[in-house]
Amino acid sequence: MVECYHPLTDSQWQVIVPLLPLQRKRRLCLRQVVDALRYVCRTGCQWRSLPACFPPWSAVYYYFARWQATGLLQRLNEAANRADRLASQRLPTPSLALVDAQSVKLAPRLGQQRGLDAHKRVNGRKRQVLCDTGGRIWRVHVHAANGHDSRAARPLLPAPHAPAPGLG
Repeated sequence: MVECYHPLTDSQWQVIVPLLPLQRKRRLCLRQVVDALRYVCRTGCQWRSLPACFPPWSAVYYYFARWQATGLLQRLNEAANRADRLASQRLPTPSLALVDAQSVKLAPRLGQQRGLDAHKRVNGRKRQVLCDTGGRIWRVHVHAANGHDSRAARPLLPAPHAPAPGLG
């Protein structure tokens, strides 16, 4: 069951502000956009079902797609993970990471990035997750379910010649 959604507090917003692109004036308040994104993630609602207290769904989705493409959401996630680790009196980056995979069925008519995971008898997609020992998610890779776990997990791991940001 999903707990009640709570908007960002002022202290949480102060942590996020330095990471956001604030170079120009905007018609929308980015705090409301971030709150709307958190609402969609927390409740699992459809974009078009966003309540009227948030900006229009098309504007929220525009920022989501843009921030996903530029890697801003990844940087926000890493910053939140580092802050949570520091609050737990741990080093900001993990020294040990775990990779796990889960196959998920797709509706029969959806054909993009789909495959058959013969071992689990699932026709759909597979998500690979890189997390630390505290369960914090650092990276996610989604692909067709017929991809082998060892090859599909490579995008999650740092390159052998350079440490990845957030996992050094």
